[in-house]
Amino acid sequence: MADIAKVRAAADVVKAQLNEKLKTDIAALTSADIDEAVSLLEKTGINPGEVQNLKAEIARSTNKNQTIARVLDTPGVLCEQVKSIIGKIVK
Repeated sequence: MADIAKVRAAADVVKAQLNEKLKTDIAALTSADIDEAVSLLEKTGINPGEVQNLKAEIARSTNKNQTIARVLDTPGVLCEQVKSIIGKIVK
């Protein structure tokens, strides 16, 4: 039977690799893509407060792509929603 710590470590490595690829995808998003992502988050977001905070942060940001990519470093529901939405936009 595999050691659970080894399995978790391997999963963490894969997750980090996927997040890095997604950060590259986010860096290539246009302003229209970002607007679409924020709009989808507003419609489907589980935590409207977090979505509004992110929307305000993006509006103030000089690098909107970087602001969205930063969300990937903060585990939680918003992070998972952003991953899902970006995955749909990039395809």
